[in-house]
Amino acid sequence: GVNKVFGKSSLMGYEHEITADPLSAILPKNSIVFKISNVDGYWNPENPQGAAQYLAERQKIMVKYGYKIGDSIEWIKAGTFWLSEWYTPQNGITAQFTARDATEFMSAKYTGRTTGTLYEIASDAFLQADLPLNEEGNPRYEIDSSLSSISVSSVTELLDHTIAEVLQMCANAACCVLMQDRDGQYKITQLSYVLSDYVINRFNSW
Repeated sequence: GVNKVFGKSSLMGYEHEITADPLSAILPKNSIVFKISNVDGYWNPENPQGAAQYLAERQKIMVKYGYKIGDSIEWIKAGTFWLSEWYTPQNGITAQFTARDATEFMSAKYTGRTTGTLYEIASDAFLQADLPLNEEGNPRYEIDSSLSSISVSSVTELLDHTIAEVLQMCANAACCVLMQDRDGQYKITQLSYVLSDYVINRFNSW
């Protein structure tokens, strides 16, 4: 494949948008928009020697922010995104790219089982989302084993919701949380944080 690295000097524009709901009524979403110089037409679709021929949806984009500390730079992961659209206007000086996190793959209506354990339903939802494999070639999600002990019967209302909503409902029903780390790995996991003498766990969660 082809790997491209864009530093501060080659970026003509960059935006990082994060939407979140403090009540968890909707899942958080991350997206980035960045612009690259296209003065030489390198990103033009009609350029046979250009890079446009390698562009495709769902290509992985990793973002890092660098902080200069003394004579060195510390790199902090900002997230893993997937190319969703690009725009190279004729005679334009920049090429614009939009990438979103994997939640973008979960906007279709859920079509999996409506009876079984929460683990099985969540597995069906993740499989339907068809997330790209991680660097080790493994599925890009993890489901807490506690969901295997909770069963539901004929919850046909699930079919009225998106994949992301079904995953969030499975997590909430099991007193777990649905989260995504900066490597783009999804997890349905129990909360086990300790704040002073106050413990947040599956029986006492937000």
